[in-house]
Amino acid sequence: MSNALAGYTLPDIVRDTQGASLLRGIRNADGQRVVVKLLRAEHPSPAQIARLRHEHAVLASLDSPEVVRTLGLIKHGHGLALVLEDLGDVSLESMFRHQRPSLEQFLDIAGRMAAGIAAVHRQAVIHKDIKPHHFLVCGDQIKIIDFGIATRLSSETQVAKNASLLDGTLAYMSPEQTGRMNRSLDRRTDLYSLGVSFYQLLTGRLPFDASDPLELVHSHIARAPRPVCELSPDVPQQVSDIVLKLMAKGAEDRYQSATGLKADLDECLARLRETGGVGAFPLGRSDASGELSIPQKLYGRDAEVATMLAAFEGARRGGSRLLLIAGYSGVGKSALVNEIHKQVVTSGAFRVSTAFDTAA
Repeated sequence: MSNALAGYTLPDIVRDTQGASLLRGIRNADGQRVVVKLLRAEHPSPAQIARLRHEHAVLASLDSPEVVRTLGLIKHGHGLALVLEDLGDVSLESMFRHQRPSLEQFLDIAGRMAAGIAAVHRQAVIHKDIKPHHFLVCGDQIKIIDFGIATRLSSETQVAKNASLLDGTLAYMSPEQTGRMNRSLDRRTDLYSLGVSFYQLLTGRLPFDASDPLELVHSHIARAPRPVCELSPDVPQQVSDIVLKLMAKGAEDRYQSATGLKADLDECLARLRETGGVGAFPLGRSDASGELSIPQKLYGRDAEVATMLAAFEGARRGGSRLLLIAGYSGVGKSALVNEIHKQVVTSGAFRVSTAFDTAA
């Protein structure tokens, strides 16, 4: 499809993605500098158009200086074009691609990133694709971009699918967002992804470096990352512990709010500026989500889970096993079967055969 858009002069290509092009230029009517996201297909699919409409609607609802503003959604050929304010093209990823920030610089930036996520979460939006590429540096501000897969739901159930087809960026994805944890995702999925982003900024590398999508899924679910302070000895233990807390496998073990995270980052920065170091203090003292979160665990089913795991181990060693689970509709048969999903993925099997449930 042509990049020409009526009423706009767009001479510069910012980047091309699989489904869209980002172009920089001006709105002819008033000279407003803009970035325009155009769908690349001549005849975009209904899903592509719906996703662009969704991104515009989410951005229009977010009245926050920490988030890029949408300037409109306009017709373009058989598709649509999303017009955004031009914030420049300096992302945190490009800024620190070849050098790491100083500790003071990192703590300042990290606090601003946490503040931006807190502002988004306060307006009941989960971004679901947090990574350094989606934070733009604009003077003394950091703004969040790319809300194409964001959701307004307080929680969302993920369905296991081919790892290469998952929405989001797998290298930064929380365990529950992979759909293989039998856990719904909520705002804490963004905090895990933020932890991966912090890890990359502090060490210059991702916590899990794998080219195979299934190996990355396995790493997020089952492997513990090396502590930041082991890879970068100049990073204090306290800062390293903050990153590891963000990257806890279980959402209940992470920070429960971006506001609580920011409070700890601000304290680290204040101590560094006052004393030249960051001493130990209890993490999460100001951390409260403001919501009632019920742990997503099964209770009273330990014996049944142990039976299923024993059968799985037998099958994994080459044997044959058949388990029949009986019960009335809604009693929790599927939840029980899905409870071993994490252990199956952790074992390296990656797949669980479909179970057919019928009420007894």
